[in-house]
Amino acid sequence: MLFDHETDPLELNNLAEKPAYQDTVNQLCAELKEKWGEYFLKEK
Repeated sequence: MLFDHETDPLELNNLAEKPAYQDTVNQLCAELKEKWGEYFLKEK
């Protein structure tokens, strides 16, 4: 899940599913895999 807390403080709009945020999601996934390993970030 990915939220913009400035414009959506109640976390009602998940940005992770929007194509415009796919690069950000990919970067965050890569960082999680690098730092935490595959165990914490399983692919769907």
